[in-house]
Amino acid sequence: MSTTTMPRRGTKMQARRRAELLALRSSVGAEWADRMSHGMPSAKLLRELSILEHALTERWPHMSTRWLTDWILADAGRIHGGPEARMPGCRYCASAQR
Repeated sequence: MSTTTMPRRGTKMQARRRAELLALRSSVGAEWADRMSHGMPSAKLLRELSILEHALTERWPHMSTRWLTDWILADAGRIHGGPEARMPGCRYCASAQR
């Protein structure tokens, strides 16, 4: 195997792992915001978010400022409330409509 293919493989694997962690962080963040919006317990999700964010910012520190801003805005944008509030994609709102 050529030595030039090793770094490419490593880079692709890192990119794939980063994408997986970011997708998981997005999913957990949305679930956390939805549960918070409906007054449901969310401490376990908050802990999971902290672990994911730490893993991402430790491995890719040059991206942390951008990611932190994006995460704050995304999570805050999903928080909703009130009896008339309906958040698209919120399973708790969907079950309340049935």
